[in-house]
Amino acid sequence: KIDKVRDLIGTLYHSLKTIPNVEIQGNVWSSDGNGNIGITKIENKNDVSKINVERKYPMTPTHMALDYSSNMLKEMRGKKKLLLILTDGMPNYRMGRHKISMRNYKTMCRKSLSRALKITPNIVFIVIGQRHVTLMEHFFGKKRVISVPTTDSAIEKVISNFRRIILRTFE
Repeated sequence: KIDKVRDLIGTLYHSLKTIPNVEIQGNVWSSDGNGNIGITKIENKNDVSKINVERKYPMTPTHMALDYSSNMLKEMRGKKKLLLILTDGMPNYRMGRHKISMRNYKTMCRKSLSRALKITPNIVFIVIGQRHVTLMEHFFGKKRVISVPTTDSAIEKVISNFRRIILRTFE
């Protein structure tokens, strides 16, 4: 699966070369059971090889992905921005081995989303797999969540809609 994700992100970098004044950056995020976050910044097509799965970081701290990505967007030039979050994980986080309840975690995620929306209203979550779609919609709203059953269908969906999404963002 991760090879397909690398190919997808590489394709996005490649496809944007033809659209003037468009910049793309990305990151890969996860955390361990103690709450330590691992983030890898993806700044160009060559960095795509850094996209990896680390077994020691099994959690999906979506609130931190939103915060980190928002800070990246703030530093990027241009007025119109798009935040595309591709995930196959359930939003979850632990602090010092203590699991945060879904109710509290939803609040954390909503606050992070609110901060991100101040930077761009263009936020889309692409959720691979069906297991966590309802939860993601509950956390982030149905209009922001796109569900795809497999990595292959995520690639098809993103590539077929990416140019349209970019052009709509810049209208």
